[in-house]
Amino acid sequence: MHGVIFMKKYLQLVTTFIPIIISIIFVGCGTSNVTISPNYESELFKIENKPELSAEVIKVKDNRKEPLGNTNIGIAQVGLFNKKVPYNIDEPVSEFVKKSITKMLSEQKDSLFLPINIIINKFLIYEETGAFSESGNFESELVFIYPVSKDSFITINTFCSEQSSGLDVTDGLENLIYKGITTCTNKFLSGYTNNKSSYFVGNESESIFKTNPDTLLTLDSMDSNIVNQKKHNSDSNIGVSYCSGENVKYGFQLLYQNYDSLNSNLGGGFGYTFLYYQVENKTNYLEGSFVSFNYRFSLRYFVNHTKSGFYLMGGLKLSFGTENIDYGIEKQTSFFIGPTLEEAIGISINNRAMLEFGSYQLKFFGSDLLPYDIGFSVGLYFRI
Repeated sequence: MHGVIFMKKYLQLVTTFIPIIISIIFVGCGTSNVTISPNYESELFKIENKPELSAEVIKVKDNRKEPLGNTNIGIAQVGLFNKKVPYNIDEPVSEFVKKSITKMLSEQKDSLFLPINIIINKFLIYEETGAFSESGNFESELVFIYPVSKDSFITINTFCSEQSSGLDVTDGLENLIYKGITTCTNKFLSGYTNNKSSYFVGNESESIFKTNPDTLLTLDSMDSNIVNQKKHNSDSNIGVSYCSGENVKYGFQLLYQNYDSLNSNLGGGFGYTFLYYQVENKTNYLEGSFVSFNYRFSLRYFVNHTKSGFYLMGGLKLSFGTENIDYGIEKQTSFFIGPTLEEAIGISINNRAMLEFGSYQLKFFGSDLLPYDIGFSVGLYFRI
C-alpha cells in the first residue's frame, strides 16, 4: 500500500516538473538573436583628462564584410546549451559609432569644432566557452581622419580588445562595446595631441583645425584622398619549443616572431630563433651539440576569423654558421647553411598564449654533424 502511494506521489512530481524542464530547455534554445538598444547615457562613455577640443563625427564608413547586415556586431551564446545566435544593435553600427563618439568629443556651446570622419575596419563581439567559465570578447579597429587644411588630412589608426569572464557573460557584452569605443576614442585623442604640435602653423592653427559649421565642407572628398588603408595589426610572439628527431636527441628553440595581418584570418611575418640541439648522428658516428641562429618567415591561418581557437602554421627558417669537430687526430672546421621547414597545428588560449604541435624537416649543406633531420616539436608562445 505504501509502495502504491509512493508511486503516485512520484508520478505527480514527474508530471509536474517534466513540462517545466521542457519549457526551460525550449526557452533556452529558442532565442533567435540578441538585440540591444544603445544607452548613450552610460557612464562608460567618459573621457579622462580630455584636451581642449570640440569635435564632431561627420561621416562613418562601415568597411566590414558583414554577411548578417550592418546592424550585426557578432555572435552571442544563449540558453542551457550555449546556442550561438546573432548579436545585433537596433540601428546601423556606423550610426552608433557616430553618435557615441560625437557625444564624448563635442561641446554643445562651441560654434567651432573639428570635423572627423571614421572608417570601421573591425567591430566584433563574440563569446568563448572554457572548461569552467565563459569569456566575452570585443575587438575593434577604427580609423579616425581629420583635416589639417582644405586638401590635407591626418589618419590615426586605433585598436582595442576588451574581455570579461564568468559563468554567463552575455549580459555584460554591451558594456564591453562601450569600453572598446571609449578606448579607441582615447587613443585618437592621444594621437591628436601628439600630432597637433607638428601640424599647427603659427597663428593660423585655430582656423586650420576648427571649422565653422556655416562653411563646413561635407568632407566627401576625403574618400578620394584615402588610399584604401590596409590594417597593419601587428602581433608579436615570444616563446620556447622542444624538439626531437632522427639525429637530434633533444633540442630547444627560443623564438621571436612578428605577424602582420594579411586578412581577417591570415597573418605572416619575419622573426628570429636561437636553437640548441644535442645530436647523435648514427650514420657518421658523431655526437655533439649544435647551436644556431636563424632567420624565420612564418604564415599562420586561424580557422576562426576572430583569430582565436585553432590555427595552422607554416614556417621556413634559414640557418648558417660554422661547426668544429674534433676527430682526435685532427680538428675540422666547416661552414654550413640550409633551410628548415616547419608545420604545426596550434590553439590560441584567450588570445594570450599559443600551444603548438608540429613537425620539422631540415637540410644543412656542409655539416657533417647534422646534415639532415626529421622530427617533431612542441611549443608554447605568448603575445607581447
